[in-house]
Amino acid sequence: LLEGVVQTGGFYEGTRDRFELDTTVNATSAVKVTLGWQLNRVRMPEGDLDARIGSVRLQLNFTPDLIWYNLVQYDNESDTVGLNSRLFWEYRPGSRAFLVLTQNYDRDNHNITLLESELTLKLNLSFQF
Repeated sequence: LLEGVVQTGGFYEGTRDRFELDTTVNATSAVKVTLGWQLNRVRMPEGDLDARIGSVRLQLNFTPDLIWYNLVQYDNESDTVGLNSRLFWEYRPGSRAFLVLTQNYDRDNHNITLLESELTLKLNLSFQF
């Protein structure tokens, strides 16, 4: 599946043109991969900006109730790589747990350095009366 988006319009005191391409491959019923590319051309009185964002998404469906979502993203403006990894578990109908790992890396002279890392556990409980 190949999808594209083109948007243009006002952006604060200037304009923004956005171009986006995504391609998704369902390798199996349990594995889904999406490659994405985005260009944001921003024109402002203070200066111009061309932000390019590349991304890879990987979704692994272990069971209908246990899914692992992953996103790796790079942008040329900050020259950083971001990772977001979420393990989703619906342990009973309406009650969910999320284990989320977020990391940001700096890419400097072809070396990658971990800038920050956060691990979060989120619980969503459903009560029925």
